[in-house]
Amino acid sequence: MKKPPLTAVAALFIVASVGGCAGLAPPREPVSDRAVVASYADLAARQYAAALADARSLADAVDTLVASPSEATLAAARRAWLAARESYGVTEAHRFYNGPIDGVDPATGEEGPEALLNSWPVNEAHLDYVAGRPDAGRIADAGFAISAEAIAAENQVSDEADVTTGYHAVEFLLWGQDFSADGPGVRPATDYATAPHAGRRGAYLKAVTARLIDDLTYVAGEWAPGRHNYRARFEARPAREALANVLSAQATLAGFELASERIAVPLDSGDQEDEHSCFSDNTHRDFVRNVDGIAAVWRGAGGPGLRDRWPADDAGVLAVDAAMARAEALAGEVEDHGPVDTILASDAGSAGRDALNGLSDALIEVAEAVVELGAASGLEVVIGGE
Repeated sequence: MKKPPLTAVAALFIVASVGGCAGLAPPREPVSDRAVVASYADLAARQYAAALADARSLADAVDTLVASPSEATLAAARRAWLAARESYGVTEAHRFYNGPIDGVDPATGEEGPEALLNSWPVNEAHLDYVAGRPDAGRIADAGFAISAEAIAAENQVSDEADVTTGYHAVEFLLWGQDFSADGPGVRPATDYATAPHAGRRGAYLKAVTARLIDDLTYVAGEWAPGRHNYRARFEARPAREALANVLSAQATLAGFELASERIAVPLDSGDQEDEHSCFSDNTHRDFVRNVDGIAAVWRGAGGPGLRDRWPADDAGVLAVDAAMARAEALAGEVEDHGPVDTILASDAGSAGRDALNGLSDALIEVAEAVVELGAASGLEVVIGGE
């Protein structure tokens, strides 16, 4: 379906937001800070619960693959992984402010599990065989005892790329290395049946998926209502402080993590190994779902969003609205031109590269507009890494 021009998308959203067209509702009154914080906590709880449910479905598919390896069960496990990434992608809007996903637990001193869940890029040879090295990795190392605990303990110990756990370790074990500029990896189902180390490979895949569920269970529990957990502490904080943290998370995900780390780096290198989900060629969907996550926090989903804290016709709100609409439209364009490794292989000035560059610029605009909106209201919004 042909998309309307970007300017038209932004204009339509702004007009609908401020009620500036005959027949639309008049501008709404802003809701309280406390109501926005409570709605945000509800959203985080629902999204992490959905991510956990989809991870459990992935585990079921992995169990079936390992028990009965075939091209059909491998394809089903891949579909389950893709579905799990859809629900996890929106939760990244809840990072970057010392929350349960990537903060430090005040009771135990332990860091949140984000690095165990979503670290990348992956040094494939640290996990399993790669081209020219049939006995590489922990899977071929009979001296390494495979368990969910051992896998987590090994994650990024000697090098940031020595990723042993999380979504991208599972991804590599399902797709294998990707040598194509227009398609994903093509690991055969025989890797779990008759290939060397097939039994250990299956055991590793099951263990790493089990660890994924353990980590998501922890984070979902910290956002669940009615418990003595992070959510209870979050909602008990001064509402303005909580709002500043959530605004900072959206600005950081947009302007730092996405625009810089996940888009600018591969665009500059042209190397598909720098893609977020390079084995499955799912990076374009990662971008879409991350943008969807920011939009859900901004506009609200099932309750008031951040923008509802201000009058609908506030100049700062309209600036964020316009930048968000542009980012959403460009994320759709990137998806149309994907997969991202095809874009990276294209020449400078190609439609795909222009869309990806435009998405990076739009996300920076989102971040800057969020910072300015916060500053105008006396809310300290900070863009930074972990």
